Amino acid sequence: MAVNLHATHFRFGIDELAESTHGWHAALDTSPAQGVIAVDVPFLLRFTVQETGGTAAANTDNQFQCRLNAGAFQNITTTSSIVKAVAVVAFANAAACTKRLTGTGTFETSGAGCTEDGLSGGAPNDIAASGNSETECGLQIVGADVAGNDVIQFRLTSPDFTITNDVVPAITVAGATIIESDGAAAGVGASVVDGRSVFAGVTLAAGAAASVVAGAALWLGLCASMGVATVSGSVATPVVGTAAAEGVASDAVISGAVATVEGTSTGTATALGTATNTESGDGTSEGVASVAGLGVWFAPMNGASAGMGTASGPMALVSEAIGTSVPSGGDVTEQDKLDIADRVWNNFIVEGGLTAQQTMRLLGAALAGKVSGAPTGPIVMRDIADTKDRITATVDGQGNRTSIVIDVT
Repeated sequence: MAVNLHATHFRFGIDELAESTHGWHAALDTSPAQGVIAVDVPFLLRFTVQETGGTAAANTDNQFQCRLNAGAFQNITTTSSIVKAVAVVAFANAAACTKRLTGTGTFETSGAGCTEDGLSGGAPNDIAASGNSETECGLQIVGADVAGNDVIQFRLTSPDFTITNDVVPAITVAGATIIESDGAAAGVGASVVDGRSVFAGVTLAAGAAASVVAGAALWLGLCASMGVATVSGSVATPVVGTAAAEGVASDAVISGAVATVEGTSTGTATALGTATNTESGDGTSEGVASVAGLGVWFAPMNGASAGMGTASGPMALVSEAIGTSVPSGGDVTEQDKLDIADRVWNNFIVEGGLTAQQTMRLLGAALAGKVSGAPTGPIVMRDIADTKDRITATVDGQGNRTSIVIDVT
């Protein structure tokens, strides 16, 4: 019988640790949820190549390909558009793959399945009759080539044999979700027009979050700046110093609308160009919150918007820190700012009883701390200052974490 190759399984990997121990973005044969894999950040994609024809496939090359929104598939290279191959932490180019997915028959242990240029295998990759091999590529979505909600699909081909793709993994690029008629986005940090993330304290100029008019996102207690809104001539004070910048809600608003004290505003457009809305009597948006209450809104001198501080979450903590309303003069003192920062970082529980500050300490260790013990474990991740063991993970033979001990002090 002729050689008959199939791509039978896939899994998206996290670029960390080593080829045999790195973690996963999703389960076997499961594409990750939208936004899990960010643009311009390295990730891994692994395939099982199974021979089903009962004939060995010697010297087999594997070429990774992708396509955008059901267009034509194209080879992935180090300079390709949409998705490109990149150098990664987990392995070196042309290294052998261990068996981490599923396949039947003899496994090819020396097939040079790891690739940082989109093409793996070759002379070392001799797939036994009815056997299998695995290949894994370091990849990165090219942010300039995609937009929110784009769908990228992947497959394997070979210049040597036909590969039938029984599975077609895919990634959906993160995009803004519109809530409220004023166009606030659900989750400023994860929902941006051009698919890029807005992080705490970082300004995103191009296509910022939906609740930002002028394309500048500032939050977590940072002060507003440069042309803060006017509401019928009154200064619109940024609530708790969290705001966007540059002419929000003035006559120069994108749709040319002014939120008046007496009534409504029309067409207070945001970066996504959303529709007309009716505002509450104080001239500000009703419930224009994002990121669970941390988001961007303005309160004029005569009070806060309806529902602004009633929900639990960071804004409730902020309200507790400085009171239920901003002083009539619009002044927020330096002590107010310190109180706000303390309440948000040290009192808001993210999950599992951990505060925002404690969560950031764990993220810092996982992303930037020294690591020891890989791949057999226990894997120890140090704090950024290298003064203590922040995360200690016990792993099984496949590198999966079976227990975690953390120190968030």
